[in-house]
Formats: sequence, structure tokens, C-alpha cells
Amino acid sequence: MTRWNQRMLGLGLLVVLLVAGVGVSQAEAATVNLAWDANTEVDLASYKLYRAPGACTAPGAFATVGTFLKPVTIGTSTVAADGTYCFKLTAVDTASNESLFSNTAEATVNVNPPVAPLNFRVTTVTP
Repeated sequence: MTRWNQRMLGLGLLVVLLVAGVGVSQAEAATVNLAWDANTEVDLASYKLYRAPGACTAPGAFATVGTFLKPVTIGTSTVAADGTYCFKLTAVDTASNESLFSNTAEATVNVNPPVAPLNFRVTTVTP
């Protein structure tokens, strides 16, 4: 089974989530694919990706989850738990100066099925 969930918040940063899950009781991981417009500064060195649990309207604490060297303008982030995640990005120059944060982008992950019903049985047979 394949599910697509796509949502774009603001300009420049697009989050596309492609989820393929077939598990029964095991937690599945999902890959969030990200893209952004390249910075034009000549001294650009890399981009830093930040992720927080929760919706972008009220996210939890952000943590650095990836660094992408120039000229890359795409990246991925793997998440193991179902839920909503908020992402933002910064640019870093060759002197290690970090830019302000980009706009935020949100992805919702739903790859883990519910727990199977327990104690399923036949209770009676009626002719």
C-alpha cells in the first residue's frame, strides 16, 4: 500500500512525503523528501535542516537532523513514529555564519496500522 501526503507552507520549501508500508505489528519508518530554492551567495557552504515534533503552528523543540553541502537543494529526513513534524532550514557560509530560519514546512506521517483486534472468536453457531 502506498500513501501520498503533500503539503506546502510558504514559498521555497516543499515537503513531499512518500510512504510505503506493509507492516502488521512492527513500526515502519517513513522518509520525508524536502526541496528548496538554492541560495545565490558565492560563499555558501551548506544548509542545516531542523525538525520538531508537532504541527508548525505549535511545534516542539527543534533539533538539527541533517546538513547538506552546496550545491544540494534536496534532502531527506527519516521519521519512525506516526505524527506531524515541522521542518525549517538555514544556510551556512564558509565562515560558519548561519542564516535566519526559512519558512516552516509540515509533514504528517501515518504508516503504522492500528493494533490488531484481540481475542477474535466464534461465540455460537445458529442453524
